[in-house]
Amino acid sequence: MDRAFRRASNWTLLDVVPLSQQEQTEVYRSFKEDPLGALSIYWQRPDGSWGEDNASRAQCAGLERSAVWDPEHVEDRLRDHRAGRPNKWAESLALKD
Repeated sequence: MDRAFRRASNWTLLDVVPLSQQEQTEVYRSFKEDPLGALSIYWQRPDGSWGEDNASRAQCAGLERSAVWDPEHVEDRLRDHRAGRPNKWAESLALKD
């Protein structure tokens, strides 16, 4: 989602930097929970390939729920991170026990 970088937004693109060696080999993961409670894990490699696999609760523990973040929510999350406090948006999306 690129809405934060459109002309009418308050964000300015400062730089574009290449991925580090570690970032080039890292696999990024998040989880999804369907309305019936079935869980799956999304993964994506730096080359753009991606997939979705069925998952258990244990496999999803510690992962972030897949979501699209509005610019205001990203700003709140960054402020909370810098202040060392929990973020209500991230907590609302956490895997429930």
